[in-house]
Amino acid sequence: MEPRDLVKVWAAPDHSKLTPKQWSVRLPIQVAARINALCELYPRKTKTEIIGDLLATAIEQLAAALPAQAAGGDLRGRFDALTRRYLAELDNDQDLT
Repeated sequence: MEPRDLVKVWAAPDHSKLTPKQWSVRLPIQVAARINALCELYPRKTKTEIIGDLLATAIEQLAAALPAQAAGGDLRGRFDALTRRYLAELDNDQDLT
């Protein structure tokens, strides 16, 4: 997904599943100001939705840029395998709550 596609995503209804536990992060002031500006521009989206969509877009782009072959092996394949492992763990945590 390209960042410009977020505007289309934010105009559509959201049916994504959230993690069972809350994550807390401290942001640089400039980033926090930009997130607040986006929240004001898209008042139907929560701050959680906006941050989640921004992270998802950035991670998708980063994953696509990972080299298939590197000194440490197949980074893209390892990333995909680790993602599946953690997704299964998070789904299992969801079922326990």
